[in-house]
Amino acid sequence: MSCESAVEGCQTSQTCPTRPTGLTLWSALESSRGLLSVSACWRFRLGEYYEFFRTAFLSKNPQPTKYYPCPRACGCMHEIIWIERSARPPASDQSAPSDESDASDLFHAPRSHTPVFAVCRCDEPHCPDIPLAPEEAILLEPSWSKLARALCAALNLDSRPLDLGLLNTRQIGSWSSNAVPVILTIQTDHAWFRGVLLELIARLRQRFILLAPTNRHFDAICHELVENAGAGFFALENIVGLLPSGLLQPLKTPGELFARFMPDPALEPNEDVARQAFALVEQLDSDAGSKPPTPMSVFRLYCMEGLSAGRIARRLRCSKPTVLRRLKLIERRIGVAPEKLRCYSNHLERFEDEARDHRAREIMRHDQLL
Repeated sequence: MSCESAVEGCQTSQTCPTRPTGLTLWSALESSRGLLSVSACWRFRLGEYYEFFRTAFLSKNPQPTKYYPCPRACGCMHEIIWIERSARPPASDQSAPSDESDASDLFHAPRSHTPVFAVCRCDEPHCPDIPLAPEEAILLEPSWSKLARALCAALNLDSRPLDLGLLNTRQIGSWSSNAVPVILTIQTDHAWFRGVLLELIARLRQRFILLAPTNRHFDAICHELVENAGAGFFALENIVGLLPSGLLQPLKTPGELFARFMPDPALEPNEDVARQAFALVEQLDSDAGSKPPTPMSVFRLYCMEGLSAGRIARRLRCSKPTVLRRLKLIERRIGVAPEKLRCYSNHLERFEDEARDHRAREIMRHDQLL
């Protein structure tokens, strides 16, 4: 997205002086056509939450901005001009009409001898040039890493950040021992929101938890899609709030929010079954007829790292049907569907470490005997 559209998107009805009514912390994230904006736009949209949110979650973007919103009701975009400190300010700065001072104060206090100016580029320029401090001409955007960490801490999630390659959408963590993916999406357009939801359903093919700032784009069709997929949708404005310290506080306990995604102990294999399954897969690996990819390599990536069959195929440089055949072979040998063992990934990793240590001791003992 260009800087112009990013900054222009911060305006509502092409005017900045009047802040929309009902704009809250979370809805402010969906009020623009992009998440790149100058500090004036973020202050305008976030209002009283600006300082808290800026300190906790906004970060500088290295992309230079070219335009700045005019604080007057005309809604035009001013071009940002950087000048040498020794140069004189534009003449129009000296003749700014006094009746516009209140509108200018919406974004910043008047400054003189500044190296940055926002200059009106209308066909017939009629707005005064706006003196800016250098930091006011820098683009700010939400930091996905900071926001993800804060949400994981507030909602008791296991941190598993992953860029899914979707617009303004990331996996931030997982919930419960079943490692249900928790995904955050921030969309400013209804069509984009539904498109992201459809792609998540098609790609994940499992239960997942979708978070968004508000339920603004979550209509009846989206509700139907989520229910049919066995997924869940939660609007952040209904489940977390921002404290003055910059921390996020859950409005309900995570156990209450995500109760339907808790594993059912009656349907899950216990740790002994997981240990036995690991031993049987090791035995499969020792079979002379095993060909790459080995059952253990597929088992490790699928059950311990939680990768899909398609991603395992890309990782091991084989076909997806080959991976699926290995998973079927594992299921026939151990008598348990491999996906049910994903909730024991920590135990399986421990079993693997124990097996590795045992083999190392055997090698050392053999060397000593020689």
